Amino acid sequence: MWGLSTGEWVMGGVLILVALLWVCTAPRALGFKSPPPITREIEIVIDIDAPPARVWDAIVDWEGQSEWMALTQVWVEPGALRAGVGARIEAFTGLRARKASAEGLPLFGFLDTMTVTRWEAPTRCDVLHTGSVVKGTGTFIVEPRGEASRFRWSEVVEVPFGYLGALLWPFARVGLLGSVKFSLKALARSLQS
Repeated sequence: MWGLSTGEWVMGGVLILVALLWVCTAPRALGFKSPPPITREIEIVIDIDAPPARVWDAIVDWEGQSEWMALTQVWVEPGALRAGVGARIEAFTGLRARKASAEGLPLFGFLDTMTVTRWEAPTRCDVLHTGSVVKGTGTFIVEPRGEASRFRWSEVVEVPFGYLGALLWPFARVGLLGSVKFSLKALARSLQS
């Protein structure tokens, strides 16, 4: 197309990507004030045919989240509290997350570190994401619905890469929502059986 070879198209695409990243990051590198963080919010609500206490126990069983959270291995930071304000949780999300530590496989993904900032057992847990990739806050709320439960998962995330990240957010949002919905349906199935 337009008389360009495949290699020229690839090189052009790479140069455009580098230019976009430079435009989004150069002002800070040159000493200009960085713009305020760009945040976006998501919320997912799911009804679970299980008592609220059982749902709460599953949600705050941090290592147990590894069983139903898509492509994620979760653990409590060594030596940290397991429950309550101040508990510190780490979650690796990516390819081979579940087998990597046991089998020494290569990792491709990111580490999400969190600190519990609000603990109202058995109904609410808030976390602050403190990692280098995921920043923002998260909230788990378990509400009774007769003998069953309604679970609310919400996140307010700082979009990485500034304005470029904000531009790409609609695509990332679709992937994030799909992954969390898939995971929460797996949680609901595990608690209903």
